[in-house]
Amino acid sequence: MVGFVRVTKRTIEGFSEEHAYMDPMMVDPEIRGKGIGTELLRRGTEWGKEQNLGSIWLDVWEENERVWKMYEREGWRTVSRTMAVKY
Repeated sequence: MVGFVRVTKRTIEGFSEEHAYMDPMMVDPEIRGKGIGTELLRRGTEWGKEQNLGSIWLDVWEENERVWKMYEREGWRTVSRTMAVKY
């Protein structure tokens, strides 16, 4: 296996319709940069469209600049931020 993505239906607080949620993708570190992540993202997005869901959401770590660039290149936009504190 070279990569993995899981997309599920979810209800997001404040929204009346179901949306798709994409769990963090995994791509084998030895083959990153070969388009696997982009293909997984596209297939996950397509699944959400096939399910007639209004949108697809995901979470991404702030410091993961490489992944941010991929999402933005594919048309994704930031709509919220989650804050945390480490103890």
